[in-house]
Amino acid sequence: MKKGFTLVEMLAVIIILSLFSLIGIISVESIIKKGTEKSYQAQIGEIKTAAENLVKIEGLPSWCEGNICFISLRYLAFNNHLKLKDITYTALDGDTFESIAAKFNFTKEEIQKYNSIDVVKKGTEIKIPASKSYGEYTNPKTEESFPLETVVMVKKYGENYTFEAFASMEELSQNNASYLNQAKREALFASAIIYKKLGLCTNTICTMKTSDLVKKNLLEKNFYSEVNITVDNSDNVSIG
Repeated sequence: MKKGFTLVEMLAVIIILSLFSLIGIISVESIIKKGTEKSYQAQIGEIKTAAENLVKIEGLPSWCEGNICFISLRYLAFNNHLKLKDITYTALDGDTFESIAAKFNFTKEEIQKYNSIDVVKKGTEIKIPASKSYGEYTNPKTEESFPLETVVMVKKYGENYTFEAFASMEELSQNNASYLNQAKREALFASAIIYKKLGLCTNTICTMKTSDLVKKNLLEKNFYSEVNITVDNSDNVSIG
């Protein structure tokens, strides 16, 4: 006569199987986490390399004075040292091809051709080709884009430099709070110079406001208070 499992034995088997399942889940999560961290460090390394190449080839940007300065991801991309991906813009109420094209410095025809659609409605997802001044650079940890105002800190020691990249201004603030205002200001300077180089100024001395940079997607909203910015012929930038 075959003897069946007792209740205690069945419970023991269930517990053992549950433990194996839990160990398997933890192992998978650990592998994913390690992979994400590895991808993130690779991205940070790529940002640092981009800053190193810019300084090596073109020298420090015009706003860099003293032994410490900051270079934004947007500036690295604009100078062809960092490659950005296309972005998806979700149309708002009242948006048209003309208004969206103007927002991203394209023509209506260019945006229509890139998306192969004829009508824009609220909620329509419009693909915007990445350019040198805007686009997406994904952070593997958050699966969101690094803000393009994210900076690399450059420290100068005689003729030598060190580079430290950050995932956001918040991370910079946590590690180097005393430099936060300088980093924000110099990211603003970079966007102002890009504004001028895109031909968005009609005067020899280029003047703009923070809101002008936001309208042209060269600065994130609420990143910096509303100020007047001037860029001269030598790309020297001043606020006030």
